[in-house]
Amino acid sequence: MTLTARSALRDLHDTRTLTHGLVSTAATVALTLVEPRGLTPGRRAVYRTAVGVFSAWTMWAGLRTEVAAAAETAAAGTGDAAEPADEPDLDDAAEPADELDLDDAAEPADELDLDDAAEPEEDLAADAVAEPLRLEERWAYHPVNRMVIALGAGGAVIGYMDVQEAIDARVVGLLSRAGVERPRGTLAIAGAALSLGTWYLGRRSLRA
Repeated sequence: MTLTARSALRDLHDTRTLTHGLVSTAATVALTLVEPRGLTPGRRAVYRTAVGVFSAWTMWAGLRTEVAAAAETAAAGTGDAAEPADEPDLDDAAEPADELDLDDAAEPADELDLDDAAEPEEDLAADAVAEPLRLEERWAYHPVNRMVIALGAGGAVIGYMDVQEAIDARVVGLLSRAGVERPRGTLAIAGAALSLGTWYLGRRSLRA
C-alpha cells in the first residue's frame, strides 16, 4: 500500500478530518434515499447489512479517534513536564536560620482532634476517585475491545431495523400528507445536515 493510500485511509478513519465528515455524510444520504418498503427480501437484507456496517464503522472510527486524541494530549503533557526546573538561589540558601525561640518550643501542643485527623484520608480517597485513568487503562484503548463495541453497535442496529423502517415509513407518510413532493429527498437533506452538524461538534470537542 502506497503512502498516499495509507494517508487517505488514516484520514477516512479519523473523525476529525473533513474526509471522514464528507464520506459519512454521503453514506447517510445514500442510505436515506433508499425506500426499504419497495425492496425484495434479498435486497432488503443487503440494505440492512449496509446500514449495520456503516453504523459499526462510525462507532469504530469514533473510538479510534478518541484514543488517538487522548494519546496526543498525553504526549503534549509529557513534553510540558520535561521542562527544566528553576535553578536554586544559593544566596537564599546561605542565609542563617532564625534562632530557636525556646519559649515557643516549650508551649504544649494542641490536643489532637480525631475528627480533623480523619479528614485528610477522605480527601485522598476523593482525589483517587477523581484521578483520570491512564490511556492504557481505558477499555477502548485496545483494538480488540473497539472492534467488539463496533460489532455490537452494528448488530444492534440490524436487530432493530424493523422498528426503524416502521418509523421511517410513518415519517415519509406524514411528509406526503403535508404536501411535500419528495419526502425521501427531504429526509436525505435533513440527514445530511444532521450528519455534518454531528461531525463538526465532535471535531470541536476533540480539539478543545
